[in-house]
Parts: sequence; C-alpha cells; structure tokens
Amino acid sequence: MLLRSLLIATALPLVLAACAGPPAPGPDAASPGPLEAQGAWKLASATTADGAVLLPAGSGYRIQFSDHKVNVLGGCNRMFGGYALSAGTLRIGTLASTRMACPEPAMHHDTTIARLLEQPLSMSLMESHPEQLRLKTPAGDTLSFTAIPLE
Repeated sequence: MLLRSLLIATALPLVLAACAGPPAPGPDAASPGPLEAQGAWKLASATTADGAVLLPAGSGYRIQFSDHKVNVLGGCNRMFGGYALSAGTLRIGTLASTRMACPEPAMHHDTTIARLLEQPLSMSLMESHPEQLRLKTPAGDTLSFTAIPLE
C-alpha cells in the first residue's frame, strides 16, 4: 500500500504537467525567432520608404538563414555572414563577398542589397501561403521576401 501511494504521489505531478497547456507567451512572443526565419527566401520587392524601387522585379536575389549564418545569392556575387535576432531586430554583420566582376547594373544591385542588409532591420513574418518575410531599415526602406518551398 505504501508503494502504491508513493507511485501515485510521484506520477500525479508528471501527469498533470503533461496535460498542462503551453506556457504563456513572453513579452517577445510577437517577434519571430531565429528558427522561424530559417530557410530560403526569394526577394519579391525592395522599395524606399516613399515607394521608389531599389531593386528591379525579378532580380533573382535569395536569402538563406541557417544556424545564425546568412547567405545571399542571385546577384553577381555570393554574400555571406552571421546574424543575430533580438527583440524583433535582425542584425546581419558585415557581409563577406566573392569578388566577381559583372557588368552593371548587377554590381550596383549587389552593393544596394548589401547596404540594406547590413543595417539593423525590423523583421516580421506574415503567415500566408507561401510565407512572407518583411525586413525594414530604420529609414523605412523595405525588403519583402517570399518563402521558397522545400523540395
């Protein structure tokens, strides 16, 4: 009988904990976490705060997040570096780059996307199909990306 009481007293808290719902979200719950943004994203648009186009539609840029590393592909050069996310702000360090020489405007586009990504960026994920990732600079320039489905 003592053994049975001991088993019930030990198992009951475990059963109750397993039945409990998820913990209440903390103050940073609305901010996407680094794991939520992992994967590949295709640039849909890049505009200034007043709507002027920074990179042409169909420029082919892709950004990929994985294990606190970021890769930028699709322009003239491949760019890569580290990133951190805190309180909804994405900080990408100085991007290293290959040094291919390409005709203009490809070189200018690479410089533009690197300049935008190396600023502190507010980050928001829109749960649509496919998912949308929006990065906004302090000046209001916006990079909008669409998730690239896994193959």
